[in-house]
Amino acid sequence: MDKKVVLISDKESFMMRAIQMNLEQEGYEVVLSMPDRASLEKKLKLADLYVFYPGPFVNMMHETMGMIWEECREGGKYIFVIGTDDELHRVDTEIPGRVIRGRYHRPLNIRRLVEDLDEVADPQPVMDTAERKKILLVDDDGTFLQMVKGSLDSKYSVDIVSSGMQAITYLATNTPDLVLLDYEMPVTSGAQVLRMMRSEPVTSRIPVIFLTGRNDKASIMEVMALKPQGYILKSLRLPQIVSYVDQYFIDAGRPVVKAVYEDEETEEPHHPAAEGADGDAAAADSAETRS
Repeated sequence: MDKKVVLISDKESFMMRAIQMNLEQEGYEVVLSMPDRASLEKKLKLADLYVFYPGPFVNMMHETMGMIWEECREGGKYIFVIGTDDELHRVDTEIPGRVIRGRYHRPLNIRRLVEDLDEVADPQPVMDTAERKKILLVDDDGTFLQMVKGSLDSKYSVDIVSSGMQAITYLATNTPDLVLLDYEMPVTSGAQVLRMMRSEPVTSRIPVIFLTGRNDKASIMEVMALKPQGYILKSLRLPQIVSYVDQYFIDAGRPVVKAVYEDEETEEPHHPAAEGADGDAAAADSAETRS
């Protein structure tokens, strides 16, 4: 994919000039576009990546977002959105999450935007399908499933299911190299799935890394007591999640723990791996949350 971006905004502000300058310094060709139909019809065809900065008039951009979505859907393109919580939420109601590869709050962390664009524009060489590690991704959030699968697909063979029981059914006839498992799911939780897997000889040795949004002490200690191969927060950026999965395979199955909690009495950070919840785990890194 070419390093070419259409930067869409309703005004040429200092922020827009700064984004344009930084992207150009990183080797991107930047095409500026106003959010009106005439401009978009000419410029959306010029690139496969869109950086969208809707601003406070986002509620008046229904047609704009419809055009962006259609172009992404038909052309396999992606959008990166900058805004406030309300602006990002409004975009989410108009554009399906599977084509939104990045969401950024103001003030913008431009380095993060560039890294995420690079992940799409200049991906690592795709491995032959027969050589890829097989991953089962389990989560009841369909949008999150598609986002993570889209980020892993260039390196791994990824199957997805949306419930714990679907995961158990899948594992009855398939043996993935890794299961990325949501901890909190209705009916059958991630913890229950892992217990069932460990109770059956056929699935007992399949590695499991939990993907979850919970970061409190009780939850982390409960999860690590089950001795999974890792615990990664959903709040991490997609490239980070992919990096930790990569590292797990590079290190030949060494546990990956990417969570940290604060002791309620001392307010000091504690890493569950270091406290013995999983004796073989490496010292954990602090989890970055989305800015």
